[in-house]
Amino acid sequence: MLYNTLGKRTNYKPNMPWGLDELTSSRQLERGTEGGVLFARKGDGDEKASARQLVLNIFHQRMKSRLQMLTMPGVNWKFERKLFGIREGDWMNKPNPQRTYFITAENNRAIFSASLHKIPGMHRSIIKETKPKPFAEIGFKSSFASHYFCNVDDLMAYDKWREGKFTAAWLDYTGPLNTERLDIIKRFYDRHLRRGILIVTALKARWNMATVNAIDNAGGYFEWLQQHLDGDVLHNIEYMDTSPMAQFAVARRAV
Repeated sequence: MLYNTLGKRTNYKPNMPWGLDELTSSRQLERGTEGGVLFARKGDGDEKASARQLVLNIFHQRMKSRLQMLTMPGVNWKFERKLFGIREGDWMNKPNPQRTYFITAENNRAIFSASLHKIPGMHRSIIKETKPKPFAEIGFKSSFASHYFCNVDDLMAYDKWREGKFTAAWLDYTGPLNTERLDIIKRFYDRHLRRGILIVTALKARWNMATVNAIDNAGGYFEWLQQHLDGDVLHNIEYMDTSPMAQFAVARRAV
């Protein structure tokens, strides 16, 4: 099983980079016994679906202009496909989206490989390899999305994104936040979402001692997030998805 630590690309970088043929081969997809794929195969419970719907509502109701959004889609691109339907109408019969584009990250090799078969835009055009990025082993793009094999925290820490590259982000972690990760999120939020929306979903448990102390000093979990992510809080909820989860949505005040 592959586990990627914050900022450590060597944990998922192989001896030789893989190309599209290797990543999409049936042999690779047969590695479905990896923990990440087993996790991805679990059906969403009602509470997870409700939490996703809150995010969909935000971008349906609040953002009418061009949206370039960072997400972590998993195998089936459930959220991304639903949002295309809301914002783009009959998007499956369009050559490209009019006002919605995703920049996405996945750090489990088997899930990344499987997800390429379902990347939005595959039905309309051949996907192409992206230009090399120092934070990613490889990436591919369609007219609807750019998908990178990388740790999303490394993607956020990359300091050469052009201004306006991102207008929103949904960081849907399966693990917990910690003080180091929240610092990376804050820098990304301050640098790239100066007029945007950020949603953070994470495991509400298993914190290290530094994080426990930071939460206690702030007066609570959501108070800790608000100290770092200034803006108008759109919602802060807790729910169960096998494990206790917390979701925090904030809109940057105009500057």
